[in-house]
Amino acid sequence: MDGRTSQKGNDMNTTISNIDITPEEERRQAFHVAIVQEAPELILNLLVDIVDNKDWRKFVSINYRKKHADYAGFIAYVTKPYSESGIGFSAINLKQIYQWEHRAETQASKTHEHERLATMRDFVRAALGDDLEPVMDHTDAGKLGGRGNKASNNITSFRGDDPDYKLRRLKKERPDLAQRVIDGGLSANAAAIEAGFTPPKISIRLDNMHAAARTLKNRLTREQREELAFELMQD
Repeated sequence: MDGRTSQKGNDMNTTISNIDITPEEERRQAFHVAIVQEAPELILNLLVDIVDNKDWRKFVSINYRKKHADYAGFIAYVTKPYSESGIGFSAINLKQIYQWEHRAETQASKTHEHERLATMRDFVRAALGDDLEPVMDHTDAGKLGGRGNKASNNITSFRGDDPDYKLRRLKKERPDLAQRVIDGGLSANAAAIEAGFTPPKISIRLDNMHAAARTLKNRLTREQREELAFELMQD
């Protein structure tokens, strides 16, 4: 009898240990390990896959038919504690790392990986409600943690609005605009806006709603004003 019970228990343990985890769960666990190991390039690879596959929909239950729900679901998934089926990564750390340059982006010719990384960055930036942060090259990443190095905590010292970072990216992706900046015919910020790297910004008075509305009305299309009105009315 004891032998039969023991065998039954062993069979049960074997069954449990052989349960296949889903790809989403595998990426979640791998992301957690990458955080512990401070492996930024692996984190970028995992972010690309997570965004491509919308992993958060498996772990965060909200109405994804609602506008921008995927942004909210993604942030909730990333910042939820690991013990609660999240990743356990802070929004601050996410903001810091998604702008890092991946090794694949140092190649002269563009590849499918370039497109996937760009798509991931666009999505994460939108989810964070963030302005575009220029991609750091490996000189910077080496100081902060790159291939074979551990990340340090001084990433916040790199300012995304630094013209040098913008010019560096322009040289890689829009050399024609970079040359205009070098020649003095265009500012790095204006060139980045023209290239689509940086969204245009305006200053708005917060002490005078009439003036603020006038400024926005002069700069936004009717469709943009309607979208803004919709967003302002959301709780």
